[in-house]
Amino acid sequence: MADQLNQRVRTLVDAALDRVFAEPFDVRTADELEDLMAAGPIGTGPGPAATSVGAFVAAATPWARRALSAASKSSKVATKAPLPSAKAIKIGLASIPIALRLSTTTRHGVRELQLLASYVITRLRAAGVAPDRGLVQSLTLSLYVDPARRPSLEPPGSRTAGAVARQWVLRSLGGDAESAVRARARRLADALDRLDLRALGETWRQRHGAIDV
Repeated sequence: MADQLNQRVRTLVDAALDRVFAEPFDVRTADELEDLMAAGPIGTGPGPAATSVGAFVAAATPWARRALSAASKSSKVATKAPLPSAKAIKIGLASIPIALRLSTTTRHGVRELQLLASYVITRLRAAGVAPDRGLVQSLTLSLYVDPARRPSLEPPGSRTAGAVARQWVLRSLGGDAESAVRARARRLADALDRLDLRALGETWRQRHGAIDV
């Protein structure tokens, strides 16, 4: 089940980020990133394919149900991410099916990744670094999964996919208030601002060869 879930989230994320290169969002500042993330997946712009979202939701729903069951016995699961209280989960899910909440959270998550990738592209260009697809993808997913850590310049693997899936599932169970989204956007922007993008671009070139844009 874990392998299937990771594969489906990787397919969804890869397609979503590929569409950013064809039709990027105009995200020029940290404030714009925050406002657009808070707005959610509305208006124009590249969105996720319905079939990809449906495939991920189908694979993630059993995991979410197990997490919900665990929440009735503990307020946390054995991960770094805290699970919302059982009471909050029960109230939230009482009127909305898990699959529907997962679908909504996944669409929000995909849009967040697309906005962050667009901002990464903007910042790379401002630093004089060509926005190579692999570099943008690695930076975006590293920051999204853990903005407190130095980004990895290796191609994202199953561990990264699992971390993204876990975030989306847990948010679907406990809700994701606008204040939480804005705080998350600020953390992402601050983390990106701290990076020496020229140095990272040079390291990427040395490791992976010619820039592919």
